[in-house]
Amino acid sequence: MKISHKILLPQAVAIIFLGCLSVIIISSSFKSMKTMHIATVVNSAFESVLNKVESSAKSAQETAALFAGSPEIIEAFTIAHTGNISDERSEQSQAAREYIREFMHDKLTNYKSVSGKKLRLHFHLPNGRSLVRLWRDKQAKRSGQWVDISDDISSFRQTVLDINRQGRPLGGIELGRGGFAIRGLVPVKDSTGRILGSAEVLNSFAPILQSVKDAGMSAMLFMNKDKLSTATTLKDTSKYPI
Repeated sequence: MKISHKILLPQAVAIIFLGCLSVIIISSSFKSMKTMHIATVVNSAFESVLNKVESSAKSAQETAALFAGSPEIIEAFTIAHTGNISDERSEQSQAAREYIREFMHDKLTNYKSVSGKKLRLHFHLPNGRSLVRLWRDKQAKRSGQWVDISDDISSFRQTVLDINRQGRPLGGIELGRGGFAIRGLVPVKDSTGRILGSAEVLNSFAPILQSVKDAGMSAMLFMNKDKLSTATTLKDTSKYPI
């Protein structure tokens, strides 16, 4: 019995060791499979977001194109170019703004009545100045007061400079005063093909983030703090905590 016991003990230890090793291997395999599954889900969600951003930018381009080629918009830009487009208070640029607002009034009203939101349509001059933002009554804030000017956006709106230099549609994500937006831009040209400026539609990230949440995942959009010098609207920490 003693000899048998000495023979069986090493075998028993070996069996226990192999059993523990199997548990470790199986546990490790499950963890690896779980990690791979999470990575697959996250990558799939990220790919979906990128596709939706691209689709949104394309849709924004198409909407902007509906107005960029209209005779009334081209006429308004022609009026602006009769003055000094580098002067933010140019009378000709102001006349062009008012012309566009009058032409677009009914169209914007109809858009909002159907969609429930304002169409964020923006026209720019070729030197990187804003001609008119059609979701606002006036152009920009100066010392706490809203004023109608052709404010300079060239320092942070590279796409506006690019499209007026290249003359072809652009789309994607770009930072503005209100933070990140999905943008679609098209050039505004006269009958000779001369670039008079550009038209842009801005789409929100909110529906895309909501689609991720609807799929059962959490999603948030973050911005580097040093970009607050551009995204000035986000400086309100009660709405946008740092």
